[in-house]
Amino acid sequence: MVSSLEPQPVVLFKEVFARLTPETQMPLTQLYAAEVTFEDPMHKIVGLEALAKYFARLNARIQYAEFVFESKIVTDDQAALTWKMVVRPKYSWKPVEVLGVSILRFTDKIVYQRDYFDVGAMMYEQLPIFGWVLRRLKSAVSV
Repeated sequence: MVSSLEPQPVVLFKEVFARLTPETQMPLTQLYAAEVTFEDPMHKIVGLEALAKYFARLNARIQYAEFVFESKIVTDDQAALTWKMVVRPKYSWKPVEVLGVSILRFTDKIVYQRDYFDVGAMMYEQLPIFGWVLRRLKSAVSV
């Protein structure tokens, strides 16, 4: 059943990921269940301890990351949230913009998260020559 009010795990998820810096203290034990499964295009992580280490490594590599949540489908125990992430890597002067979606399943905490996003936009398009070629190919295909 779709509810007009967002469940607490969704509210907290959006608050936590609104803006991240290396100093951000993420309340992971409040947000994720001990047996959480997290997947994205490059990783599959099981367990809160492993997820905490993963997020710590990511946060150490950025100056900041901001998520703007755009649309959502939310039920009592799952959600799909589309977002735009603007991330500025630690050793870069240029922010990177990536579109994605997070699929969440939860009880009182998130037990499953699957993120979908364009890895090419996030990584490969940032490389000088390779990125130029990929951007040209994308623009040729989208015409």
